[in-house]
Amino acid sequence: MRFVAIVAASVVALSAACPPPAVAPDAGVPDAGASLCVDDEECDVGFCRFGVCVTSECETKGDCADVFVCVAGQCVDPPATCSGPQDCPGNQFCDGISDRCFSPSEGEGEGEGEGEGEGEGEPGEGEGEGEGEGEGEGEVASLNGYRLEDRETSTPKVSVLPDGIQLNPGQSLVIGRDASQSAFTGHWGSLANNARYLNAETNSGVPIVNGRERFTLINFNNVVVDGPGFVGAVTKKCYQRTGRDAGNASSWNEGPESSATPGSAQAVAGLSGLAITEWCDADGSFEFEYIEITNLR
Repeated sequence: MRFVAIVAASVVALSAACPPPAVAPDAGVPDAGASLCVDDEECDVGFCRFGVCVTSECETKGDCADVFVCVAGQCVDPPATCSGPQDCPGNQFCDGISDRCFSPSEGEGEGEGEGEGEGEGEPGEGEGEGEGEGEGEGEVASLNGYRLEDRETSTPKVSVLPDGIQLNPGQSLVIGRDASQSAFTGHWGSLANNARYLNAETNSGVPIVNGRERFTLINFNNVVVDGPGFVGAVTKKCYQRTGRDAGNASSWNEGPESSATPGSAQAVAGLSGLAITEWCDADGSFEFEYIEITNLR
């Protein structure tokens, strides 16, 4: 009898030392009387996740295979167009200009030899062998394979710049959120004579200026060329670049909408090559929000 009592006590002790398997907090909604499992076949209805039968196959796309996304608790094929990274499989981003998913590794090595010079300027000008037929000092800069990101959150808004854009030294590219050039200049006034304009036609990518943005320019080799920028005011402000460090508030002049100068960036001491030089909110007219990139001398 004493032996039996010892065995029983040991069983109790072992049971206390081995608690049931923990269930991850995002394991979905357990079935009534949820049962433990090792695969889907052991669940009469639903799916086996984290060792428990649940009614949803996924909570986020991270619960699915890399080729699927999570929609209404099910792992499914991604949609034809995207509005954010949740619509893109795996580690892909959503391009805010084309509304298409893309991998950050796409386009690596493209754009070399596009007249960007021999890499004598700041990082981001590339190592191409182009002749750089720009006006004055500096080299012509190609934006092939470049992208803009707003790193306000851990899942940045992204826009990939279309191929074929080149900027001479001192020339700016103004990217409007969703306005034709004529509508844009009707709102802000004429651009500088040599400025280029791009209508991003987007409500999901860059530029969206709602406050707290941290704009970043990245080249075709996934190298950060400029930024992340400092966190601006909530709304109704414009910012012009005055200093080298994009992340420092002292490197920017903050002013009202009336201070906007799209396409007319000024030289910045100690800074050359491609850089973000201005961005601006548009009070009550979101389609006229913009960001400016300049090939500084």
